[in-house]
Amino acid sequence: MYKEGVPYQPKMKSYPVRTYLTFRLGEKIEELTRECLDGYKPKPLVIKIKDIYLIGSPDIIVEHKGKRYIIECKSIKKEYYDALEQPLDDHILQINFYLWLAERYRQFGYETKGYIVYVPKQESEPLIKIFPVRLSSHHKERFERILKDIKEFFRSGKLPKRVCVNEYSKFANECPVMRKCFHLSEEGK
Repeated sequence: MYKEGVPYQPKMKSYPVRTYLTFRLGEKIEELTRECLDGYKPKPLVIKIKDIYLIGSPDIIVEHKGKRYIIECKSIKKEYYDALEQPLDDHILQINFYLWLAERYRQFGYETKGYIVYVPKQESEPLIKIFPVRLSSHHKERFERILKDIKEFFRSGKLPKRVCVNEYSKFANECPVMRKCFHLSEEGK
Protein backbone atom coordinates (compact mmCIF):
# COMPACT_ATOMS: atom_id res chain seq x y z
CA MET A 1 0.00 0.00 0.00
CA TYR A 2 1.20 3.51 -0.82
CA LYS A 3 2.38 5.66 2.12
CA GLU A 4 3.11 9.35 1.79
CA GLY A 5 6.84 10.11 1.79
CA VAL A 6 7.79 6.50 1.00
CA PRO A 7 8.74 5.72 -2.62
CA TYR A 8 6.27 3.36 -4.27
CA GLN A 9 7.72 -0.08 -4.98
CA PRO A 10 5.55 -2.45 -6.98
CA LYS A 11 5.13 -5.92 -5.53
CA MET A 12 7.59 -8.20 -7.29
CA LYS A 13 6.79 -11.78 -8.13
CA SER A 14 9.09 -14.17 -6.31
CA TYR A 15 10.96 -16.66 -8.50
CA PRO A 16 13.10 -19.65 -7.55
CA VAL A 17 16.81 -18.81 -7.61
CA ARG A 18 17.49 -20.93 -10.73
CA THR A 19 14.67 -19.19 -12.67
CA TYR A 20 15.90 -15.77 -11.54
CA LEU A 21 19.44 -16.62 -12.67
CA THR A 22 18.12 -17.83 -16.02
CA PHE A 23 16.31 -14.49 -16.54
CA ARG A 24 19.45 -12.56 -15.59
CA LEU A 25 21.57 -14.72 -17.94
CA GLY A 26 19.08 -14.08 -20.76
CA GLU A 27 19.21 -10.35 -20.09
CA LYS A 28 23.04 -10.45 -20.16
CA ILE A 29 23.09 -12.41 -23.45
CA GLU A 30 20.68 -9.87 -24.97
CA GLU A 31 22.77 -6.98 -23.61
CA LEU A 32 26.02 -8.43 -25.00
CA THR A 33 24.38 -9.13 -28.35
CA ARG A 34 23.17 -5.53 -28.59
CA GLU A 35 26.62 -4.31 -27.53
CA CYS A 36 28.25 -6.39 -30.30
CA LEU A 37 25.70 -5.04 -32.77
CA ASP A 38 26.35 -1.43 -31.69
CA GLY A 39 23.22 -1.14 -29.56
CA TYR A 40 21.00 -2.51 -32.29
CA LYS A 41 17.46 -3.32 -31.20
CA PRO A 42 15.25 -4.67 -33.95
CA LYS A 43 12.17 -2.66 -34.78
CA PRO A 44 8.98 -4.69 -34.55
CA LEU A 45 7.41 -5.95 -37.77
CA VAL A 46 3.90 -4.48 -37.92
CA ILE A 47 0.71 -4.85 -39.94
CA LYS A 48 -2.10 -2.40 -39.08
CA ILE A 49 -5.75 -3.24 -39.73
CA LYS A 50 -8.15 -0.55 -38.51
CA ASP A 51 -7.44 -0.34 -34.76
CA ILE A 52 -5.64 -3.68 -34.54
CA TYR A 53 -1.90 -4.10 -34.92
CA LEU A 54 -0.31 -7.45 -35.68
CA ILE A 55 3.15 -7.10 -34.21
CA GLY A 56 6.13 -9.41 -34.26
CA SER A 57 9.19 -8.61 -32.18
CA PRO A 58 12.03 -10.94 -33.13
CA ASP A 59 14.93 -11.26 -30.70
CA ILE A 60 17.57 -10.39 -33.30
CA ILE A 61 17.64 -9.31 -36.94
CA VAL A 62 21.01 -9.77 -38.60
CA GLU A 63 21.96 -8.10 -41.86
CA HIS A 64 24.37 -10.03 -44.09
CA LYS A 65 25.24 -9.06 -47.66
CA GLY A 66 22.22 -6.77 -47.93
CA LYS A 67 19.76 -9.41 -46.65
CA ARG A 68 18.07 -9.45 -43.24
CA TYR A 69 17.56 -12.64 -41.29
CA ILE A 70 15.39 -13.15 -38.22
CA ILE A 71 16.90 -14.99 -35.26
CA GLU A 72 14.92 -16.25 -32.28
CA CYS A 73 16.85 -17.27 -29.16
CA LYS A 74 15.42 -19.85 -26.79
CA SER A 75 16.73 -21.26 -23.54
CA ILE A 76 15.51 -24.68 -22.45
CA LYS A 77 16.21 -27.18 -19.69
CA LYS A 78 19.31 -29.34 -20.16
CA GLU A 79 17.38 -32.63 -20.51
CA TYR A 80 15.23 -31.18 -23.33
CA TYR A 81 18.23 -29.46 -24.89
CA ASP A 82 20.28 -32.68 -24.96
CA ALA A 83 17.42 -34.53 -26.73
CA LEU A 84 16.67 -31.65 -29.14
CA GLU A 85 17.10 -32.71 -32.78
CA GLN A 86 14.74 -30.18 -34.38
CA PRO A 87 13.06 -26.95 -33.27
CA LEU A 88 9.97 -27.21 -31.07
CA ASP A 89 6.61 -26.69 -32.79
CA ASP A 90 5.68 -23.56 -30.81
CA HIS A 91 9.02 -21.99 -31.74
CA ILE A 92 8.55 -22.89 -35.42
CA LEU A 93 5.10 -21.28 -35.30
CA GLN A 94 6.53 -18.15 -33.66
CA ILE A 95 9.38 -17.65 -36.13
CA ASN A 96 7.05 -18.44 -39.05
CA PHE A 97 4.79 -15.59 -37.85
CA TYR A 98 7.80 -13.25 -37.88
CA LEU A 99 8.87 -14.53 -41.31
CA TRP A 100 5.34 -14.04 -42.61
CA LEU A 101 5.36 -10.45 -41.36
CA ALA A 102 8.88 -9.96 -42.78
CA GLU A 103 7.68 -11.13 -46.20
CA ARG A 104 5.77 -7.85 -46.39
CA TYR A 105 9.08 -6.03 -45.88
CA ARG A 106 10.99 -7.86 -48.67
CA GLN A 107 11.79 -4.54 -50.33
CA PHE A 108 13.91 -3.79 -47.23
CA GLY A 109 15.94 -6.96 -47.68
CA TYR A 110 14.08 -9.30 -45.33
CA GLU A 111 14.39 -12.97 -46.16
CA THR A 112 11.77 -15.64 -45.54
CA LYS A 113 14.45 -17.70 -43.83
CA GLY A 114 15.42 -17.35 -40.20
CA TYR A 115 17.15 -19.23 -37.42
CA ILE A 116 16.16 -20.58 -34.04
CA VAL A 117 19.09 -20.64 -31.62
CA TYR A 118 18.79 -22.84 -28.53
CA VAL A 119 20.88 -22.33 -25.41
CA PRO A 120 20.73 -24.79 -22.48
CA LYS A 121 19.75 -23.37 -19.08
CA GLN A 122 22.41 -25.54 -17.46
CA GLU A 123 25.87 -26.42 -18.75
CA SER A 124 25.78 -28.74 -21.76
CA GLU A 125 27.60 -29.54 -24.99
CA PRO A 126 27.35 -28.13 -27.61
CA LEU A 127 26.91 -24.66 -26.14
CA ILE A 128 24.27 -23.70 -28.74
CA LYS A 129 22.15 -25.47 -31.34
CA ILE A 130 21.10 -23.55 -34.45
CA PHE A 131 18.24 -24.58 -36.74
CA PRO A 132 17.44 -22.81 -40.04
CA VAL A 133 13.71 -22.29 -40.62
CA ARG A 134 11.96 -21.22 -43.82
CA LEU A 135 8.48 -19.74 -44.01
CA SER A 136 6.31 -22.78 -44.68
CA SER A 137 3.34 -22.63 -47.04
CA HIS A 138 1.21 -24.25 -44.30
CA HIS A 139 1.93 -21.46 -41.81
CA LYS A 140 1.68 -18.78 -44.47
CA GLU A 141 -1.81 -19.99 -45.46
CA ARG A 142 -2.82 -20.15 -41.80
CA PHE A 143 -1.72 -16.55 -41.13
CA GLU A 144 -3.33 -15.31 -44.36
CA ARG A 145 -6.61 -16.98 -43.31
CA ILE A 146 -6.40 -15.33 -39.86
CA LEU A 147 -5.71 -11.95 -41.47
CA LYS A 148 -8.67 -12.43 -43.82
CA ASP A 149 -10.91 -13.35 -40.84
CA ILE A 150 -9.81 -10.27 -38.92
CA LYS A 151 -10.52 -8.02 -41.92
CA GLU A 152 -13.93 -9.67 -42.33
CA PHE A 153 -14.66 -9.09 -38.64
CA PHE A 154 -13.98 -5.37 -39.02
CA ARG A 155 -16.01 -5.17 -42.22
CA SER A 156 -19.08 -7.09 -41.07
CA GLY A 157 -18.75 -7.68 -37.31
CA LYS A 158 -18.88 -11.44 -37.98
CA LEU A 159 -16.51 -13.31 -35.67
CA PRO A 160 -14.12 -15.84 -37.18
CA LYS A 161 -14.74 -19.52 -36.53
CA ARG A 162 -13.64 -20.25 -32.97
CA VAL A 163 -10.82 -22.79 -32.81
CA CYS A 164 -10.04 -22.37 -29.10
CA VAL A 165 -11.66 -24.47 -26.39
CA ASN A 166 -11.73 -21.59 -23.88
CA GLU A 167 -10.29 -18.13 -23.23
CA TYR A 168 -7.29 -19.66 -21.41
CA SER A 169 -6.00 -21.37 -24.55
CA LYS A 170 -2.62 -20.09 -25.72
CA PHE A 171 -4.03 -19.19 -29.14
CA ALA A 172 -7.07 -17.46 -27.61
CA ASN A 173 -4.76 -15.38 -25.48
CA GLU A 174 -3.00 -14.15 -28.63
CA CYS A 175 -6.19 -13.55 -30.64
CA PRO A 176 -7.18 -9.92 -31.31
CA VAL A 177 -10.92 -10.73 -31.04
CA MET A 178 -10.73 -13.08 -28.02
CA ARG A 179 -12.64 -10.76 -25.65
CA LYS A 180 -15.56 -10.44 -28.06
CA CYS A 181 -15.48 -14.14 -28.97
CA PHE A 182 -15.76 -15.27 -25.35
CA HIS A 183 -18.05 -12.36 -24.33
CA LEU A 184 -15.55 -10.91 -21.85
CA SER A 185 -15.49 -7.35 -20.58
CA GLU A 186 -12.23 -5.40 -20.64
CA GLU A 187 -11.65 -6.27 -16.95
CA GLY A 188 -12.15 -10.02 -17.50
CA LYS A 189 -15.30 -12.04 -16.81
